[in-house]
Amino acid sequence: MKANKGYKKLILCMSFFYIPFLVSSKQLELEAVDAQLQLAENVKSSDSVRFDELLYSINSKFDQLTIDQKYRYLFLSAYQSSYKGDVAKAIGLYKHVERNSQNVNLRYKASVSLVNLFSLRKDWQSGFDYLDTINNNFESIEDVSTRHLGLIGASFFYNELEQYEMTQIFVGRLIDEEVSGRNLCMTLGLKLRADLVTRKSELKESDFTSGIQSCLDVNEPIIANVMRSYFGAFYNYKKESETTIKLLERHYEESMGFNYPFLTFEINIALAKAYQNIGDLKKAKQFARVVADSPVANDYIERLVEAFEIIALHAMEKNEFEKAVYYQDKYIRAKEKLFEQAKAKQIAIEFSKHRAVEKDNQIKILNNQNRILQLEKELSEESALYNRWIIILLVVSVSILFMWVFYVKRSQQKLRYLAEFDSLTGVSNRAYFNQNSEAILNYYSKTNRTASLVLFDLDNFKKINDTYGHPIGDEVLKLAAEACKACVRKVDIFGRVGGEEFAMLLPGCELEQALKIAEDCRAKIESIDTSTLGMQGKITASFGVADSASTGYLLKDLTANADEAMYLAKRRGRNRVVNYQSSE
Repeated sequence: MKANKGYKKLILCMSFFYIPFLVSSKQLELEAVDAQLQLAENVKSSDSVRFDELLYSINSKFDQLTIDQKYRYLFLSAYQSSYKGDVAKAIGLYKHVERNSQNVNLRYKASVSLVNLFSLRKDWQSGFDYLDTINNNFESIEDVSTRHLGLIGASFFYNELEQYEMTQIFVGRLIDEEVSGRNLCMTLGLKLRADLVTRKSELKESDFTSGIQSCLDVNEPIIANVMRSYFGAFYNYKKESETTIKLLERHYEESMGFNYPFLTFEINIALAKAYQNIGDLKKAKQFARVVADSPVANDYIERLVEAFEIIALHAMEKNEFEKAVYYQDKYIRAKEKLFEQAKAKQIAIEFSKHRAVEKDNQIKILNNQNRILQLEKELSEESALYNRWIIILLVVSVSILFMWVFYVKRSQQKLRYLAEFDSLTGVSNRAYFNQNSEAILNYYSKTNRTASLVLFDLDNFKKINDTYGHPIGDEVLKLAAEACKACVRKVDIFGRVGGEEFAMLLPGCELEQALKIAEDCRAKIESIDTSTLGMQGKITASFGVADSASTGYLLKDLTANADEAMYLAKRRGRNRVVNYQSSE
């Protein structure tokens, strides 16, 4: 028994002796993880192999990390996913960090990274949302280097949105605040990209060499090589393509070794254009194929368009006409996608402007409401009657402001509708129809794609007006327009171009398909139930069809030929479709 008691005392004494060492060991492990996380942060864009090794090591002891260390690890894992091409996973991780981390700087950096990724995904609205988050938290970030990341993120976003004037504003702020280190490297890279568009002729070689050197000084070879690709584009612009080739091929193996898609595309397109400029289409095609064959090529559609064009030209030179047609078609489709992206950018810009106006109006309203409350407090010692009248006056002012905002918005909507649409039928008016049609025909003339024009006129419409009156005539026009809306596609333009005359521009429609659409419209008009209007007989229309293959791409020529075919349809007995070719 005594022996057992002695044994327990010995164990207890030893425990008190070893516990401090165990606690100290745990603290040392956490400090070692802190050092690994900081090292990973430092090398993430300069040494991807070392970066991956560090994350693998930290992940093996994830459960033992502190809460803050776990979120720092998740932030770096998101970066790893983004440069390996798994953008969706990266966005999910960054959002988790931004919403849940208690580290203010880390949440801010996650917001900046989300802006960058949403700009690469062309998700402009989400990008604007996180730009607002950055702006709202900007003053709360004490660390200057971290705060500068927000301005860099905004510069990158506006570069991708092709709003280079905005990029210049943010870059100017960074330079004025004497940005340094890695942030200076990124700032000069963003500035060069914007300058290549807005002031290319004013650039000097020293702008590129100093930017590249700023990145090499902080061991950022990826960004340095991105700037070299811009340097190559600059030499191509100056017709010094041999210099481009010498510069970029010297660093080609190094650049490709990073497996960074943006860098890969910029380097290869610059080299492809350089070889194209000196007449070596075989080598140009070799570099263009690197872009075209990439599994993530659709994420860089502008470079893909250039690659397809170069490959198609090489095929034409080799008399490989089938291959040339194949890549020319790919070029056209990619160009159309680029056009859609440009429209999406413009819509996002207009939406952001509208949102800014709405925000200003809300601020004005809130300021007025706050002023009301302030005045109530200040006037509480005045007579009740005086207070009441002042409050009523302010409430009326706020009400008028509300009504003014509402009136302006309604007026803008109404003016836009009146400017673009026919008030009776709800389809495009003549001016808006002509404007859109000419824009599409101009684009199709460059891509050599077919478009058709359908013109139709309601038969005996004057007789309907004379017999049943103008109100019934208006109803007939509305019913005819509504019947034809069901026949046209989303991409078609349908408008009222005269009293009882309508037109449809059908992009991408061969003559045969256009004739079918016209016939469908004719049948739907003829099937309108006129008994509800108190009319006897049917509503009919005569249709004329012309296409760009036989007429060309000028709207006035298409209209004239379709009009000639339409009047031939009337001479042949009305209620029929005639195409211009058969009318000749």
